[in-house]
Amino acid sequence: MKYFLGIDLGTTNIKAGIIDEYGEYMDSEGESYTILSPHPGWAEQDPLIWWKKTITVVNKIIKKTKINGKDIKGIGFSGQMHGLIAVDNMQNPLINAIIWADQRVHKEVEFIKANVSKKLLTERLGSFPNSGFTAPKVLWFKRNKRNLYNKTHKFLFPKDFIRHKITGDLYTEYSDASASLLFDLKEKNWSWEMLKILELDIEKFPNIVNSNSIIGEVKKDFSELTNIPQGTPVVAGGGDQPCTAIGNLVINKGMALITVGTGGQLFFPTNGLKVDSGLRVHTLLHAIKDTYYIMGAIQAAGASLKWWMDNITNELSYTDIDHLPISVPGAHGLLFAPYLFGERSPYMDDKIRGAFVGISFTHKREDFVRAIMEGVSFAIKQVKDIIIELGLSPDKFLLAGGITKSKTWSQLLSDILGEELWILEGEEKAVYGAALLALNGIEGKKIENIEPKVERLIKPDEKRYVFYNKLYDIYKDIYESQRDLDYRLFSLYTKGE
Repeated sequence: MKYFLGIDLGTTNIKAGIIDEYGEYMDSEGESYTILSPHPGWAEQDPLIWWKKTITVVNKIIKKTKINGKDIKGIGFSGQMHGLIAVDNMQNPLINAIIWADQRVHKEVEFIKANVSKKLLTERLGSFPNSGFTAPKVLWFKRNKRNLYNKTHKFLFPKDFIRHKITGDLYTEYSDASASLLFDLKEKNWSWEMLKILELDIEKFPNIVNSNSIIGEVKKDFSELTNIPQGTPVVAGGGDQPCTAIGNLVINKGMALITVGTGGQLFFPTNGLKVDSGLRVHTLLHAIKDTYYIMGAIQAAGASLKWWMDNITNELSYTDIDHLPISVPGAHGLLFAPYLFGERSPYMDDKIRGAFVGISFTHKREDFVRAIMEGVSFAIKQVKDIIIELGLSPDKFLLAGGITKSKTWSQLLSDILGEELWILEGEEKAVYGAALLALNGIEGKKIENIEPKVERLIKPDEKRYVFYNKLYDIYKDIYESQRDLDYRLFSLYTKGE
């Protein structure tokens, strides 16, 4: 039997999983790590810690499954998107990785907004400037670490650094490149216009290949550390959102994926290039060749509940929710806006902040928990409405991420969206998607021919849907109502200074 390894480099952990030659998922293992924040608003990680954890999880999953490393016939990758790793000509990191959650780059974001035309954004780049993207990170690096910028041989995305350590290659692929705000969606290459505006050197950016392309093979040192044979082929892989979509078999037009983890995403594949003229959502390239997708992203989905768990109650988790008293729909008049990290879709606003609206003396812990889940779900509904407005009407919505561990929250989301939500078996969808890319690129296995295994179907409650639509009308007004106050506060507490 042939087996294929998938590695997913997440924001707070790395996971490795194995599938067989028929696409059957075997199992996975994980290791966690922390986000470093040396200054307010900064978010960094040590790439060499990623590498050490990679070796650990690969050995753990091989031991767990009792599969001989010699039977692993290929490796694929998934990884957190938008991050930046600068390496020198010996491929050593020059600084810690600046990850997607970093917000030090507000001045660079404003520079891009002022100097990049809306025409270029809508016709070529497909997204509105935001601190999450790679472009302002590279610009910040050049402005503030000029000597290190000059020493930089290549800028790599997170998963590409890990893959380089295994193979020695210095490539990237279309799904990560298209999410950088430095990529021309029509030409399918780095944007000469954007690089010229930011005065960035094209030679510092890697060549781009398809996600299922074999770009190298396992080197001797990785083989000695894991017992996976030297010469085992390795494919480029993809960003975590495209790989999660592949892991849920969301390949082509007609299906949509909702993911609620640290952030929240709605992923809609399209047959051609389609960009929202208001740039409220992103247009990017899928890890499936020649396929675009439209994605709406909210910054703090599960992160909102985790913030509450870690700092207020110290006792909740996704699964705990189903065993605790939970307030009634509407949380007795309490609303939550989940703008803890600013917000991407639909506002693309780094300065906005979260809020509880309607707090009274009678509100209890269970009201706040319910309001957080409802607020995040309303934010997802806003994105869904925009994508429907753009003429995309999926036949089926799939649900993935940590939210699926809570039947309460999953049902609540279905009620707010008014949609049936399908949950497939297995949790580690990005790992599965990464392994499927290896199976597809190396063996030619067609991913679309793999039969989905449904764990459960969630159906919305019509009465709650009607009620939530009334509450949703109020929720949509929170942003405009509080924006000026948030901007005034932001001017007093500027991030990163």
